[in-house]
Amino acid sequence: MSLSQPPATELSPSRSRALQLPDVLALVFRFLAKGNSVYPCLFVSRLWHSVAARVLWINLSFSQETEFKNFLHTTNERTTAVFPGYTRSIRIVQLKGSLTLPTFGADKAFTRLDRLEFFICHRLQLDSICTLIKQNPNLTQVRFPGCVQVDDEVLLLLARHCPSLEYLDLRACSNVTDRGIQAVARNCPSLSFLNVGRTSDGEHITDRSVMEIAANTNITTLGVSGCNVSDEGLLALIQHRKGQLERLSLNHCSSITDRSMAQLDTPTAAS
Repeated sequence: MSLSQPPATELSPSRSRALQLPDVLALVFRFLAKGNSVYPCLFVSRLWHSVAARVLWINLSFSQETEFKNFLHTTNERTTAVFPGYTRSIRIVQLKGSLTLPTFGADKAFTRLDRLEFFICHRLQLDSICTLIKQNPNLTQVRFPGCVQVDDEVLLLLARHCPSLEYLDLRACSNVTDRGIQAVARNCPSLSFLNVGRTSDGEHITDRSVMEIAANTNITTLGVSGCNVSDEGLLALIQHRKGQLERLSLNHCSSITDRSMAQLDTPTAAS
């Protein structure tokens, strides 16, 4: 009697059972999602479909108008209403259309976000952004570079609702002033990254913002290019955070002189 080995393509019972465990499947699908290879898994079985769909909804990213409109249609369907609850990040890049509240579901579907990113969205509707901020107190990373509509009111909401904020990118947000930055500094002690660099309206960000950030946060990376920051602000930053600073961006800060720069004895400084 001869014993034949099963074909190499067959899975052993133990491996087969492992692929029936949702947690194991989720780990595998998250790896596959990096290369968009997870989509065929949606058609294997009900279990695989459920797990794969959750993985695909974790990080949403859009850079084309048609993609975004299709997504809006999908979120309004009853069969997919549960999936927004799995989303942890939303990333939107250079969409020309107006982004309004229905975009994100009037039923407040997105309530577990930890990352919110809008890049150069010139028609961003603040009501929609404010709603998302209010619904997501666990936000740790917020990026609004080039979103000129973002102003102090948005930052006041972040300060009030998102105390765990760690990363805030406000490059070219010229409507943001000391008022908003000070509110964030006083209410978000875990903040370690802040960039308010700009090419216009630099007078809106002054030493007052830098002093509050220095005294109240865990800042390690700070960008204030083009802002009205002087030696006074930089010296306060050095006093409070000298040993923790990793990177400073001070381009076009004409009021900063060698008096304060000399106090930086590590190569963290101006870039």
